[in-house]
Amino acid sequence: MRKHWRCAIVASPSRRCDVNPRRAEQLSLSASLVRHLVRAGLIASAAFASLMVWPTFIAAQEMPVPVEFQIPLLSRILAFDRNFQTHSEDEIVVAIVYQSQFRASNNANQEVLDAVKTRNWWWANGLPMRCVSVNLSPGRNLREQLTASGADVIYVAPLRAVDIASITAVSRDLDVLTYTGVPEYVRGGVGVGLDLKANRPLIVVNLDGTREEGSAFSSELLKLARIE
Repeated sequence: MRKHWRCAIVASPSRRCDVNPRRAEQLSLSASLVRHLVRAGLIASAAFASLMVWPTFIAAQEMPVPVEFQIPLLSRILAFDRNFQTHSEDEIVVAIVYQSQFRASNNANQEVLDAVKTRNWWWANGLPMRCVSVNLSPGRNLREQLTASGADVIYVAPLRAVDIASITAVSRDLDVLTYTGVPEYVRGGVGVGLDLKANRPLIVVNLDGTREEGSAFSSELLKLARIE
């Protein structure tokens, strides 16, 4: 049975958030985007603003905000969910739904794993965040995989030829929030996503979807978001 245990994820103020570009090919990241993140309190340190690049890990048209920013933003977004609960008292589990045979999806999965694994300062009220990869492929039952993972959040990577409703039907049955870097998926039913507007990160919320997943976001967050 799922524990009714409130948990808000925050980045430790005593640690620093950094982006370490791991690829030779990079795109310039608008300084206004980073400054906006700092002003909005969505980045732990202003020192983050000195790092003005993001890695080209995935097609820009699919995920306008890179994974290295998506994870810090997720941690802060969850803090505004009054109903956020965890299955375990030991950790926060993020299930990454992806397709191993689709390069963009596989890359996104690895980027999320790296973003959490290599940054041991991600904590949720003293709990570490752990990611579990859930390969969406023929012959594998999504509901069984997500149930077995004990997911507290479902991260939806870029997918090919997949009905997003088939994922959100499961997430709503399990009362687990869905989150994505592909803004188009929010219109398809995913709870929360990220987009860019004037080079600034924009939180996108499917209000009906989040409610059906059991979330209750505060008006503070909703005022900053685009509601689908």
